[in-house]
Amino acid sequence: MRPFHCVEDPGFIIISQVLLDIRARYGRLPVGKVRAENILPCANTVKRRIQTLAGISRSEVATRLAAAGARGELAFSPDLRTDR
Repeated sequence: MRPFHCVEDPGFIIISQVLLDIRARYGRLPVGKVRAENILPCANTVKRRIQTLAGISRSEVATRLAAAGARGELAFSPDLRTDR
């Protein structure tokens, strides 16, 4: 996994700008009006958003597992296989 600060890397910003320019040329984006460095979030913003989404996902999984357990539809099976 790459660290969150990769969104601030000059190479990433250049690639993002190239993609925006392609979108401007062939899509509905004003040519030369949108700059990647102006719309990309900073590393801390990316980190906060991911932490928020992870928390929501954990909560949803816990709710589903609890509901399945309450209905008697939950089973665990340990993997006893070894690589030997």
